[in-house]
Amino acid sequence: MTILRRLHETKGMRIHTTDGDIGHVHDVYLDDADWRVRYFHVDTGRWLGGRHVLLAPTVVRAVDWDGGRIHVTIGREEVERCPDIDAHRPVSRQHDVPLDAYVPFSGRSRPGRAMSWRPACTTC
Repeated sequence: MTILRRLHETKGMRIHTTDGDIGHVHDVYLDDADWRVRYFHVDTGRWLGGRHVLLAPTVVRAVDWDGGRIHVTIGREEVERCPDIDAHRPVSRQHDVPLDAYVPFSGRSRPGRAMSWRPACTTC
């Protein structure tokens, strides 16, 4: 049975990597063409001195709605290598890279539309 949740319920949820918590969801960015989650904007808080990074939904392993945690398949070291995001520039332009250079996106490609945005920051 599928349960629909509101995206705003993910804001503030803790991000738990394979080796510990790294911060919380600051915001959720959607693909404006098909309304899929494109990135989780993560505030790393005290762990990385307040850096903000983007994580794609492809790295989400499980969501603990009751516990307020999103479990991801990557470790702290991979998050640490992610570049800071510049909130004053469009995300789609700031992070464009070939899709096959990173973790594959679980969604289907749309005909005639190249998917060139970063699906995860795992080898930054």
